[in-house]
Amino acid sequence: MVIQAGAKKTALVFRVWRTVACAVVALVISGCSSNPASYPEVAIVVGTVTLDGKPLEGATITFAPNSGRSSSGVTDSSGRYSLNYTGLIRGAMLGSHRVMIKKMVEDKAVSPSKREQFMDKATNLMLQDAGLPLTTAPNDKEPLPLKPTMINVVGSQYRGPESILTAEVEPYTNEIDFTLVKE
Repeated sequence: MVIQAGAKKTALVFRVWRTVACAVVALVISGCSSNPASYPEVAIVVGTVTLDGKPLEGATITFAPNSGRSSSGVTDSSGRYSLNYTGLIRGAMLGSHRVMIKKMVEDKAVSPSKREQFMDKATNLMLQDAGLPLTTAPNDKEPLPLKPTMINVVGSQYRGPESILTAEVEPYTNEIDFTLVKE
């Protein structure tokens, strides 16, 4: 009896280890495939964006193809941009693109509504009760609005799917500049 119980236990352990080993081998084989994710052909796209003759800093530029993934980038202090297709792949798909440019800034001409002011005060009281920093202005006297009204300083003709800007991305490196004027 003892021999049979020991043999059954050994057989069970063997089956468990065999199953685990097969699962590990299957995972390794599927993860080590020589067929990486399939991406379309992309090319490097860089350039400069100016608004009324001056470099446009902090603008988001997006190249949207007729079908497929968009590429985007942000302009630096000299208006230069470089597009990214994914977090690791620079560039944009080859072909025609609708180009959209926007730069959002706080609208200083608009003050928060009474409701927004009330919500900002209530939020600041909750932050204070929790011992967290308040949303205060540089002078540390007036609370900043938690959700300021934002406007796009770039004209409506350059943003969204109705943008008048287009570009053709060709193989290798593309230097594509955009000279914008306010409406």
